[in-house]
Amino acid sequence: GLTFAPYLLIDKGLRGKESLKESWNITYGFKKSLVWFMFVAGIISAIGYVTVIGSIVTIPLSGLMYAYAYQALLEHKERKVQVDQESNVSQIA
Repeated sequence: GLTFAPYLLIDKGLRGKESLKESWNITYGFKKSLVWFMFVAGIISAIGYVTVIGSIVTIPLSGLMYAYAYQALLEHKERKVQVDQESNVSQIA
């Protein structure tokens, strides 16, 4: 749940505690999937460590996987907020 706090520190400019809270919020409902995701990323990294040359590929690949997951979670949160706002507007009207 706190995996993406460093990304939020850099990307959104949040402070330490705020980035931890936001990381927890954006991963809400996805924690089981993220455990599997981290497991797969770990397996890929481990395969790379077997051969030094393989780690040249797998270390950046793991980083890209985490960056993609972060971006996907942010987009999901933004869509959810947008849908919630639209439903609030329609309830008022």
